[in-house]
Amino acid sequence: MTEQRQDRRKFKRDSSLNLISLELLDYKGNVATIVMGRTLDLTVKGTKMEIDEPILFLSAIKFEIVLKENILKVKGKVVYLNKIEENKFHCGVHFQDLSPEIQALIEVFLIQDLSKKNQALIEDLLKSKGEGGFHEQN
Repeated sequence: MTEQRQDRRKFKRDSSLNLISLELLDYKGNVATIVMGRTLDLTVKGTKMEIDEPILFLSAIKFEIVLKENILKVKGKVVYLNKIEENKFHCGVHFQDLSPEIQALIEVFLIQDLSKKNQALIEDLLKSKGEGGFHEQN
């Protein structure tokens, strides 16, 4: 029998893909390099992103996330980096100093996006029920 693993995360993650522009900062806080990428998941506390260049663990970064019609400017710290393949890295970033306005925009985006996904799942279930996908048990 297979056991389901319980999700122990504090914050729900949304697996939406959003474009990012990431600025790596030098020790003085100046922009040293710009890297493009996309988010793989997003929470109110941070994001997992896919980028094409490695960055240093615990680096301070600034980046912009495109969420629908909003471009959010945020700061963060790199909390993990994993090489997936040649020129492809997954990077975890913990947000730092989020303004209440940006945090609210992220929360609204997450709620709306998850609601759309839940609605699509419900519609799929209803379609499969109409096609004999569900059977009553006696």
